[in-house]
Amino acid sequence: MNTNHNQLRSTNNNTCEASSSTITLRPEEEFNPQYCTQCDQTLWSIELMRNHLDLSGRHPYCHTCKRGFLNNNSFKTHLILSDYHHYCDDCDKEFQSSSALKIHLEQSARHHRDYEEGDRERRADGWEDELACQQQEEENREDPVALEKVEEDASMSRVEVGIAILNLKKRLQRQPIPKATVKQTCPVCLCPSSKMSVTKCGHVFCSSCIRQMFEKSQGCPSCRKPGHLDQLRKIDLHIH
Repeated sequence: MNTNHNQLRSTNNNTCEASSSTITLRPEEEFNPQYCTQCDQTLWSIELMRNHLDLSGRHPYCHTCKRGFLNNNSFKTHLILSDYHHYCDDCDKEFQSSSALKIHLEQSARHHRDYEEGDRERRADGWEDELACQQQEEENREDPVALEKVEEDASMSRVEVGIAILNLKKRLQRQPIPKATVKQTCPVCLCPSSKMSVTKCGHVFCSSCIRQMFEKSQGCPSCRKPGHLDQLRKIDLHIH
């Protein structure tokens, strides 16, 4: 069943907050003051700011990724760009799979080319997820006749088939970057990256995410200030 992302937008109920007045910076933490515009509070490092967003209970919180975000705009950007979510911004709905999201975009009344204001979806809520599951079951159903023909026509040896399957798995497998090579993750996609860029307003994102935002003229995901690609400055977060 699709999920209205307002359910994910609820704040974290844990009221334990990382306060800059009670936490001493660890040696590996860099003194880098971060200002929270929503709470009118300064945190003295990126780590403290991250803890504040996760634990304060005053910011949008993603229960799937267990991360807090500065405001609803940065949270919605996370839902759109993250691989862990399948979210339609126009309808404010999240789906169980990319297949369900594709069905929604192609077949729902809201996205039909003849859509007019006031048109409503006649199908029950969650029909996209159900249809995607049905299609997946049909794709996985084995056809004995087809399998026999494949076996008759097969020219690859068992070893070659095994190697092809392994290569396919490698292409499909997510390749995480070792944590030892980076200092932080991107607040939009939550992926660790050593290729980070800082905006003119002082916020840090992975280069691919912030470039997408600026190319779409959507401004900084954190503070909404407009920016341009030529204003971005790359920073090296490798640990030497």
